[in-house]
Amino acid sequence: MVQVASMTGGPPAYRGGQETARHRATAVGVVVALHAGLAGAFVAAQLRPPITPPEPTLSVSFITEAPASTAPTPPQPPTPTPPPPKTQMLATARPTASPMTAPPMEREPPREAPAQPAPSAPPSLTAPSNAPVAATTTPPNFTAAYLKNPSPVYPIGSRRRREQGVLRLRVQVSPEGAPTQVLLDRSSGWPELDAAAMDVVKKRYKFAPAKQGDRAVSAWVIVPMEFSLNR
Repeated sequence: MVQVASMTGGPPAYRGGQETARHRATAVGVVVALHAGLAGAFVAAQLRPPITPPEPTLSVSFITEAPASTAPTPPQPPTPTPPPPKTQMLATARPTASPMTAPPMEREPPREAPAQPAPSAPPSLTAPSNAPVAATTTPPNFTAAYLKNPSPVYPIGSRRRREQGVLRLRVQVSPEGAPTQVLLDRSSGWPELDAAAMDVVKKRYKFAPAKQGDRAVSAWVIVPMEFSLNR
């Protein structure tokens, strides 16, 4: 069998040796370059001047010195007040009677008191017998059984809302016994209850008119009403 030589020259074993030597040389070169770089960095670090930290800034503030406290002066002792001078009692000679005497005083004659007028008799407080006597006035009546005044109708809405209370109506009654004006004197607190009471008085109530003596007159009367859920 004839072996054909490779065109690259040399046997395959020889080429493998060259490649191994080349790889070693490359590895050695890389190691040398790393060492050289480290050495250069170390030298540069040694030659670089040290970094000094910045000096701290000093702040100066002026403090006003408080004036030296002076010791309080001791209070001066009070000046003694001299005692008041003693009052001396001087005795005087007892006066002697005067040899001169005064003449006796003349007495005036008594004066007569002026005559006082006789007091007049007080006016009589009794009324004359012919004066008219005021007639007694009786107020209107709405509770008489013959009037048959009905009770107000309880509003359905107020019953559902459990509304109840007492109110008062001020009613003007004509001489014929009819309500001419109906006013709310005091509210029950619920507008619907007040309206129901005023409505029943205006439309269905009858009154016995007020009397002044035997004559029927127009007058006002108070009509109370109560809405209660317990009845």
